[in-house]
Amino acid sequence: MTSSSTIILVGVSGCGKSTLCESALHKYPFIKKLIAVTTRPSRQNEIDGIDKYFVTQKEFDVQYSSNFLCLSYEAYGYHYAFRKNDFLTGDTYIGELNYRNHEDFINYCLNVNTIYIQPCEIELAVLGIKNRDVFGNEASSRIDQINDDWMALDNLYLEGRFNYQFINYYDNDSKIRFDNLIRTILTQANTQAISQLIMKY
Repeated sequence: MTSSSTIILVGVSGCGKSTLCESALHKYPFIKKLIAVTTRPSRQNEIDGIDKYFVTQKEFDVQYSSNFLCLSYEAYGYHYAFRKNDFLTGDTYIGELNYRNHEDFINYCLNVNTIYIQPCEIELAVLGIKNRDVFGNEASSRIDQINDDWMALDNLYLEGRFNYQFINYYDNDSKIRFDNLIRTILTQANTQAISQLIMKY
């Protein structure tokens, strides 16, 4: 049974999930980052244990078979999962998720809010992918998939599968609006400890 409170950002590749997530973590330092375990190689400036837990396929398989990991999925040729213990701490987490694992995630977590991050223009999301330090055919695979992913996400949003929708304009005002949305979500959690922490920020 999970006890942690989780805020999950879902959106197409390049929509700004990581940037918005880091903005909220800076604004509300009592929130912890939900860090994925992945077989994807680290990119330039990514740090193991901070951005992701970077492991080999063998290490991933051993951790998963040992019941250390949960919510495993594959995206763009790499495997991802989360550490089970992070869902048992009772803390508040924020993280990112591929929409293909959305249903499994909300079924696993008892207390989760999902935010659909929608880029104001698909071209800006494509530019975000191109500016990344990626390996092999990963960038082209993400760009090729982006329109289908956007349509699938829009359909999920119209079906009411997400708690919130946020349009990202890739500017400082978007970060401010996103931080305010996180504040609203935390306030609605309405726990005394969270309320006291929010009042500091």
